[in-house]
Amino acid sequence: MKPTDEQVAEMMRANPEESICLVNLLKFRDRAEYAESVPEAKMAISGSEAFSKYMDGFRGVIEQLGGKLIYSEKARRFIIGEGDWDRVAVIYLPARKFFLVMQQMPEFQAVKHHRDAGLLHQDLTETAANAL
Repeated sequence: MKPTDEQVAEMMRANPEESICLVNLLKFRDRAEYAESVPEAKMAISGSEAFSKYMDGFRGVIEQLGGKLIYSEKARRFIIGEGDWDRVAVIYLPARKFFLVMQQMPEFQAVKHHRDAGLLHQDLTETAANAL
């Protein structure tokens, strides 16, 4: 899962220096689905466990950029609507441009296969970081 070229272009038309928060709505696979080419392919772990492995490395990536994981918790129930999310996470980045920068970082590339293996679906929404 990654943004389309059109979504990236729209994001980058905005001020690249503006600080942002990213609100993640995450749905995990029951069982992680790793590509056959990685050592983890033979592991029988849940999507949630695979995503936790991703987050272990991802925290370091965003911290290198001056960002931080503000919030990450299991979704309990829906008060309005009928969503089906397992986890909600909010990430702060000090500049919008760092969203693309982090995608190219070797540290991100080294852990993103855990994210791909663990996630069934994700919605990612950008918001202003004014309140921080």
